[in-house]
Amino acid sequence: MLLRTLIIDDELKARETLALLIKVHVPEIAEVRSAGSTQEADFVLERYTPDFVFWIFVCR
Repeated sequence: MLLRTLIIDDELKARETLALLIKVHVPEIAEVRSAGSTQEADFVLERYTPDFVFWIFVCR
């Protein structure tokens, strides 16, 4: 079973790094999409149903 995931983070480099790590180390995840904000994530989720969501945030 091939899985899909969504990465949400405001830092492009963090999204790209996590996507690369997923592609290299988790072959079961066939599709990786990303969003740079919660608004963008809402837009993506209206059209795409991931099996996993990585939502990275820092509490300050």
